[in-house]
Amino acid sequence: MAEDQPICFAPIIYYFRDGQYRQAINSAEEHLKKFHNDPVLKLFKALGVLMEGRTQDAIRELMQVRDKANVSLGATLGLIFAHRRSEAVDKEAVSVLETELRSSRKTAGEKALLYAGMTLWLLGHCVKAREYIDRAVKMSNSSSQAVIMKGWLLLNAETDQQRAQAVHCFDSGVQDSINVLGLIGKVEFFMMKQNYTWAMDVVNQIIASYPTFSPALTLKMGIFLACQDWEQTRETCDRIFEHDEWNLRAHQMRVILALAKDGDLTKAQDHLQSLLSALEKQEPLCPRLHTDMLKPISRLCGSNTAILQTLIPFVQRAQRQAPGEAHIATELGHLLVLLGKHKEAVGWFSTALRADQSGLPALTGLVKCKLLNGEDEEAAQQLEFLNEVQQTLEPSSELTLLEAISCSRRGAGQERVARLLKEAVELRLLLLKGSPLSPDYLHRLDPNFLFQVVLLHLSYIQTDQPFVGQPVPFGLKHSVMVLELVARAAPGILTCSYLMALLRFLSGDCKAAQVYLSQCLEREPTLAPAHVLQARIHLQARDYKQCLSSLEAGVSHNFQVRELPGYHLLRARAQREMGDLAECIRSLRLALSLPGMRRPVRGKDSTITSGERCSVFLDLAQALRLNGEEHEATKVMQDAILTFADTADEIRVLVANVDLALAKDQVDTAISMLMSVTPAQPNYIEAKEKMAAIYLERKKNRNLYIACYREICEVKPGQHSTILLGDAYMKIQEPEKAIAVYQEVTEKSPKDSKFAQKIGQAYVKTHQYDKAVAYYETALTIHMQDSLCLEFVKLLTKLKLFDKAQFVLEKALANEASIELASMLSNVRYLRALAGVQEKMSVSPEETLKKALSLQKRVLRRVAVEQPELLEQEEAMASWLCCASARHKPRLEEAIHSYTEALHHTPADATISLEMAQLYLRHNRLDQCREQCEAAVTALPNHPEATMLWGDVLFRQMKCDEAVKVYTELAQHCPGNFRVMAKFIDLLRRVGKLEDILPFFTTCEHLCARAPYEAGYNYCRGLYLWHRNQVTEALRHLNKARRDVEWGEKALDLMVQICLNPDKQTFASHMVQARREEGEGEGDGRPQSGGQAESVRSEKGVQVSLNTAQNLLKEFRPRSKAGAERAQLLVSLLLLHTKEPAHVQSAATSLSEMVAGKPDKESVSALLGLSQAFMLLNQSPRARNQLKRLSKVEWAEDVADDLERGQLLLADMYIGSGKYDIATKLAKLCLSRNKSCCKALEYLGYIAESEHSYRDAAEYYAEAWRLSYRVNPTIGYRLAFNYLKFKKYTDAIDVCYKVLEEHRDFPQIETDILHRAQQALRP
Repeated sequence: MAEDQPICFAPIIYYFRDGQYRQAINSAEEHLKKFHNDPVLKLFKALGVLMEGRTQDAIRELMQVRDKANVSLGATLGLIFAHRRSEAVDKEAVSVLETELRSSRKTAGEKALLYAGMTLWLLGHCVKAREYIDRAVKMSNSSSQAVIMKGWLLLNAETDQQRAQAVHCFDSGVQDSINVLGLIGKVEFFMMKQNYTWAMDVVNQIIASYPTFSPALTLKMGIFLACQDWEQTRETCDRIFEHDEWNLRAHQMRVILALAKDGDLTKAQDHLQSLLSALEKQEPLCPRLHTDMLKPISRLCGSNTAILQTLIPFVQRAQRQAPGEAHIATELGHLLVLLGKHKEAVGWFSTALRADQSGLPALTGLVKCKLLNGEDEEAAQQLEFLNEVQQTLEPSSELTLLEAISCSRRGAGQERVARLLKEAVELRLLLLKGSPLSPDYLHRLDPNFLFQVVLLHLSYIQTDQPFVGQPVPFGLKHSVMVLELVARAAPGILTCSYLMALLRFLSGDCKAAQVYLSQCLEREPTLAPAHVLQARIHLQARDYKQCLSSLEAGVSHNFQVRELPGYHLLRARAQREMGDLAECIRSLRLALSLPGMRRPVRGKDSTITSGERCSVFLDLAQALRLNGEEHEATKVMQDAILTFADTADEIRVLVANVDLALAKDQVDTAISMLMSVTPAQPNYIEAKEKMAAIYLERKKNRNLYIACYREICEVKPGQHSTILLGDAYMKIQEPEKAIAVYQEVTEKSPKDSKFAQKIGQAYVKTHQYDKAVAYYETALTIHMQDSLCLEFVKLLTKLKLFDKAQFVLEKALANEASIELASMLSNVRYLRALAGVQEKMSVSPEETLKKALSLQKRVLRRVAVEQPELLEQEEAMASWLCCASARHKPRLEEAIHSYTEALHHTPADATISLEMAQLYLRHNRLDQCREQCEAAVTALPNHPEATMLWGDVLFRQMKCDEAVKVYTELAQHCPGNFRVMAKFIDLLRRVGKLEDILPFFTTCEHLCARAPYEAGYNYCRGLYLWHRNQVTEALRHLNKARRDVEWGEKALDLMVQICLNPDKQTFASHMVQARREEGEGEGDGRPQSGGQAESVRSEKGVQVSLNTAQNLLKEFRPRSKAGAERAQLLVSLLLLHTKEPAHVQSAATSLSEMVAGKPDKESVSALLGLSQAFMLLNQSPRARNQLKRLSKVEWAEDVADDLERGQLLLADMYIGSGKYDIATKLAKLCLSRNKSCCKALEYLGYIAESEHSYRDAAEYYAEAWRLSYRVNPTIGYRLAFNYLKFKKYTDAIDVCYKVLEEHRDFPQIETDILHRAQQALRP
């Protein structure tokens, strides 16, 4: 049989996963020639036909194998899927098939389950497939095929933990035989883990057994590409063509190699034609595959007209095949944008939007077209709208870049634009995280996107001179980082080489710039900007003749060079340096006459930057001054002042104007202009230094010269300013004073390395990080000292230069084998720092910590004998390493063993016991947790963290009185600790003793008169008032805390929740409301869920609350990932509370994304919101499923309120369906964790009332009435009604009067109950 052949199913499944369905069909047919009428092969063939879109043919094929025992279940699943994909769905047939499926599934054997699971997997239903495969594994006692299939499903799982288990399944499945499908799975796993060596070993094992097996060769080609071994990739590609001339992946790779490695667009065009022919021949009915295979090519070709004009018709044919596929129309729009046909692109983006109205890529494309067409204002408006929409979706790097472009067009500052560009790049890098170099990686990298980032950065570079000996601007460093990313992935792209040359030149590295430039000119001699840059390099080297020669060479290759302002500017500078001022002025006037020089071109992209425009003005003024034309120079300078006012080039103009004033001997005017420069401006120190030079050289006033540097030290304190002052003293020949200044730095550290360390610190404080790094590197070459090296690593970590920090530490660890005690002590600290760097890099530091701990144990043995005074310090280091290692242990037992070892080194360290207690609590080991808490509290009495944890454990163990006692003692000891007070309030509420907190508020106010003004106090007060149902007062106090750094997020969160549900109703409740409204119609006074209570809040009031919540959310500024997720959740909840279907659906989508891939205990709030959304969408079964998931989550304090709300909503649903017993259990479960849960008591009262147990109902309602502080009219109504029912008329009358006292607009209680009770009392 086919299933017994190790090579039979592998190619079919490989092609399925790659989207090559016709190839899968052909492979199945090829094997059917050998295994006639094999049902499994026929099943796979039918599934391939189905995925090609030939639904009726697939149904016929599936019907032929429907009666075959092993594949009947899979065929039935395929038929259901096929019928549902039909244009006219045969519902009766689907129903019959589903009935048959349910029946067959119960009696299905191992093979039937296996192939059913494979069917679901191939059709894209991995979760459902997992159920079948798990059953197959269990029934077959772990047969190799079933285990391998389980490995594939785990490989596609959403969590890393599950994916990590895949390799064990593959190993288990292939250990007894060479199962090719299992080996391919191992290759995919190792590729995912970026372990290319092991991946290559496995794929070579397959090729050794089957040398012509195309999928294996294709995988090998992909591994070589991931290793960036371009030549081996090319050789493997050629080898594939020897056996399979129509291999699609090999054809695609040949185009990519021509573009990414060779930069040969002509060759790429030829190979592209071959690829398109292969696609039409091999996969004629797979438009999605066509588009996906062409995407990386379109991202690599830039704006090459020939390639784009070849791609567009082909993608148009694909779009005609699948008119409903929005992503194909979007890709077509993208291609037209690259070709410059923006109007046609708009049409295709609009087509994509009609197919998918929420398609963010299409919306982004439309905005991009508007920006390219110069419609800046309209584009800005749409961007603002999209940013609002994006808050509920995944952030978009493309959208962030467009926002940066729009801000730049509208005159935004460099800082804001740079921040947006940094964010855009970070979002793009998130898409690439953990991905090997592959065609898909190149598509997501999108070099054109990154080039736009670099060009926008360059537009803000204020000078065309290299930054030699100066701090390199962020934009320049960020651009280099971005281009290095592109250069590694696609070194053959011409634009990348040119921009890298330009950036290296601006960074002052002319040699590196020349290397990149030579590559550019070798590939494309007609590239005009490259010739201009070549001239700039010669000008910087003072080779003026070569500069002019390079410019002329550029003109000979491309006459358009003369249209670049840089051409005229460089020509003029070379002529000026050679003394030909007349020609210099002529060249600059030609440059000034170019379009866009005097006034920037608004609304459209221009190749002329602001810096170039400013340089032309300033150079012309200087040339005129040197030529003796002072009046003309002044006019040009005045034009420059007006043109560049309030721009980034304003300071450059000011400094040049100072030079012009000095040339006229107007010294006072020059000083006056320099004094206008404020410390907030970037060129402040430069201006002060220039002013000092004027005082010294023009006015010969040494006191004013030094005063400038003293002012620098006062305004810009730091080591750098001190060194400048010392240098100034040296310049005016006052070395004693200079030494005194330097001694301020070197008093405590007389050695050179310490001096460099202090200078480095100064540069860090003044944010001149490059100079600081240079100082540290220089010092480390002289003295490798612990403090210097570790401080340098700290700086590199702060700059997120983790690779460099790792390199420095590994270099420091070069003598790791040394047996000298001093070296061993240093190496332990280096390893500790290395572990910290690895953690920042998201690399597991476990091995490094293990090595450090092993070395530290040797140190402890030596220190005890040689330097016993260090023993305590080194014991603390060993303890720290044990704790750090414990935090990275996946298993509880291993972590506890490490913590126990840490306690062995430092037995009195209570923080270790506290960490152990927290670990036990996370694993719900309450007894052990309590033991550690007691140990921590014994060592540190009244330690807030340990004591609160102890109280929490007692509460979880239902020892409420003991928990309250623990918190009471702590609150008495720390009356000003508002974190303790907030948790104490929550505990007292849960045990039903909320009012016991009042004395602590009084104590706090007595101890500190300013306590009522503290944010923490107001948060606690607001929390207390909220639990008392005093909404207005609660909001007033919370409002005082909402801008605080520590309490602001919590206060805003609570305020939003109050605004959304001030009455504490069971939000999204449908069933109970329906029953109550039904009861109200019968006139027997049945409860009205939210009836009267909600009527208190008018529609206008609800809208005001929602608007308030929305405004509060705009102020939400989360400072952590958890805070950002919470903000996203609150936005979704706000959408839910609008109850508008579109908003609810949008919220449901967002909440589903938040839930996806996370364990239930980490997404409780999102699950609750999702269930509420389903309720609002009238999808009660789906809501119930989510709520059941919630009910299985273990109780934890941080999610307790949401768990309670979920249980109440589920109880509400069960009440609505008449399942009172389940609802009663849920309500009592809520009360077991929160004795103040009014809603649970209300539900119990409702259930008792429904069962005519009016006395019991009255007891529940009475407790709910008390705990709600008698402000909820609905509960009062129900209480009075039940008192009336069992003839407690006086109590009913008292409750009625209380309700009417608080709610005069509640006449129903008067007519329904009060009058009846009074009538009953009359004789």
